[in-house]
Amino acid sequence: TIRKKSVICLHKFYQLAPEVVTDLNDHVRRILCDKDPAVMGSCLNVIFALALENPQECKDLVPSLVSILKQINDHRLPSDYDYHRVPAPWMQLMIIRILGVLGKGDATASSGMYEILNDAMKKADTGINAGYAIVYECVKTIVSIYPNSSLMDAAASAIARFIDSRSHNLKYLGVTGLALIVESQPQYAAQHQLAVMDCLEDPDETLQRKTLGLLYRMTNPVNVEFIVEKL
Repeated sequence: TIRKKSVICLHKFYQLAPEVVTDLNDHVRRILCDKDPAVMGSCLNVIFALALENPQECKDLVPSLVSILKQINDHRLPSDYDYHRVPAPWMQLMIIRILGVLGKGDATASSGMYEILNDAMKKADTGINAGYAIVYECVKTIVSIYPNSSLMDAAASAIARFIDSRSHNLKYLGVTGLALIVESQPQYAAQHQLAVMDCLEDPDETLQRKTLGLLYRMTNPVNVEFIVEKL
């Protein structure tokens, strides 16, 4: 408990006055290997902050983060960390978020995380909200790192299931996620065009507005007549 609280205090010091925190990188590397999952998890926010400021200094942490995420997915953490049968979802979310920052534009770093992202996305798709959050975070990371075609296919497939869901919340996530994918990989728009158009018929005005934003990104010389006619 003391180790965990000290990490939280260090993070707060770093947020308020980073110049007074010395050797933070060394502390973080030691804490990440702590035998207690709660202590290890407490340093993820610090790593995220460091990665945002200087990704290059944190690139060497990718193998460790991938290994931890694999252990979580393999249910090696105590069941106390499960939430509705999803293993340590908040830790998973933060690790996946960090990987997204560290893999951006870096083919070498990204190649080391392709397999675990695909695995995490598959295992999280269990029909539980916490799992859906992990799937969505995986999609965001897959879009931001160095592209991989098979992983992008898996992300687009996961997003398609969101769009086809009866839940307004999941539809909204699906439309938002597809907008992220289409921004860098426009070829995926055509596969889901009809499902997206159906979202315009939804009574939820928030979803309608989000769908219009996606259609703006999807529209091209091939589909413009169909979309305009529908509008």
